[in-house]
Amino acid sequence: LLADQNQEFTVSVWAHPFSSTSERGEVFSWFDGNRAYIRARDNQWVFRQFRPDDSAEKISTSSHFSLNEWSHLVFIWDGQHLKAYVDGNKIGEKDMNTRSDRESPPNLIGKFRYGEEYFDGKIDDFRIFPYALNNEQVKQVMNSGAVNIG
Repeated sequence: LLADQNQEFTVSVWAHPFSSTSERGEVFSWFDGNRAYIRARDNQWVFRQFRPDDSAEKISTSSHFSLNEWSHLVFIWDGQHLKAYVDGNKIGEKDMNTRSDRESPPNLIGKFRYGEEYFDGKIDDFRIFPYALNNEQVKQVMNSGAVNIG
């Protein structure tokens, strides 16, 4: 799962939070050398990715998410930039031309990597694409689930 640290990727997932989650409300964590996550924290969606020196780039929603409602979350790394989308709208982009190459624990859906902390809600239609989706494709996945890559 995302083993090549130089490979572009997109993670797409629907999340439905039940409560204002704690510091470790991770929807998805990938730690196979890439060290990144999508997290619900203080009623905001947080997207974060680390570099080899342990510095990181973070993108957070500017407004709070609604409890008991579905949000479509997309995390993209295109080889140069970290991009985050919520419900088809890009909420941010950061320069990120390198990713961490550290050995890490397995990838997890709905669970923080240490301890017994879980995302308090539902997760659905989780997907990983081995390439960076463009804006139109992000909306296609959100609206219909299919992506036209041709």
